[in-house]
Amino acid sequence: MVEPAPSLRLAVFVSAHGFGHATRAAALLEALTNLRPDAAFEIFTQAPAWIFQESLSGRFRLHPVEVDVGLVQRDPFHEDLPATLARLQAYWPFPPTRVQALADTVQDLGCQAVLCDISPLGLAVARRAGLPGILVENFTWDWIYRGYLAECPDLAPFVEGLASIFAQADLHIQVEPVCRPVPGAQRVSLVGRSPRRPGPQVRATLGIPPTVPLVLVTAGGVPWSPETLAPLAADPSVHYLMGGVAFQGKMPANVHLLERSAALYHPDAVAACNAVVGKIGYSTLAEVHAAGIPFGYVVRPGFREAEVLARFARTHLPGLSISPDAFLSGAWIDVVPRLLALEPRPSAPLHGPAQAARLVLEALPPSRPRPPLDRGRR
Repeated sequence: MVEPAPSLRLAVFVSAHGFGHATRAAALLEALTNLRPDAAFEIFTQAPAWIFQESLSGRFRLHPVEVDVGLVQRDPFHEDLPATLARLQAYWPFPPTRVQALADTVQDLGCQAVLCDISPLGLAVARRAGLPGILVENFTWDWIYRGYLAECPDLAPFVEGLASIFAQADLHIQVEPVCRPVPGAQRVSLVGRSPRRPGPQVRATLGIPPTVPLVLVTAGGVPWSPETLAPLAADPSVHYLMGGVAFQGKMPANVHLLERSAALYHPDAVAACNAVVGKIGYSTLAEVHAAGIPFGYVVRPGFREAEVLARFARTHLPGLSISPDAFLSGAWIDVVPRLLALEPRPSAPLHGPAQAARLVLEALPPSRPRPPLDRGRR
């Protein structure tokens, strides 16, 4: 049976820097689908396809396109500024032929607007295509790069150039916690994915009894290799769920690897745990906030967003700070008893996705029917 043609089709340009922008965009797109089941999305990104496959119930199609540079990272906590600068010099200014080709694509696809999670390229494409450009952010790249000017003055032209692009958004949505408030922008609460399954059911999938303390350990969307897992075996009464880990040694019996799988939705894994330890990033913060559990957060040194997120965590969540060195060496294990002793707060739904979705729909021009879009599962 052929599905009816969508009467709402959006181009969506999503930064592939970590997983936070992709999961945030997915949460917003799912909220849009809830409000407009007739919606379809053309997603331009180099973020992993599985994020959208496991998150979206509606129609979408993926286009593998580099939509920004972000920061080149050596590891989860350190960026490579010379490599970032080299990539920016090759990327900016956008070649007019590239912008025109993408503008032609979104027009040919019948998109009514271009939604961007901090992608400046998407906003440039929207302007060239004559479509509304919608920016969703808690920071923009010009603000991030400005924080590195003392160390890398050659970033200055990119700060000014990208700022001018971000200022062209027809609708500017800022999501909490906001790094730099912008006059005239619409502000919404945290935008993230919510759990789908109860904690005991998730634990049963993992083979972990419901009464066993369980701690999720994660570096966000960047793969990492702990120096050793031996400290985790010292107290076998506590179990650990390790996300994004590349480890070749003997795995302690109380340590479980969280492999990427649609069968274990990451927000469900968070909600099934008693605490989370890891690098503070937007999507992790949103999921921990929804679960209400204690957070042992690691602040990435020098990255301006991290301190904003940490302030939010200190204000709204039970938790404590862990140094990057302690995280990578395994010394963080010493604070686990203190972390587990903290009182969780009640879980709470995330209202930001629906708030942002309503703002997007209010900004759209009248829809026009287009041919049907196949489900994007590639």
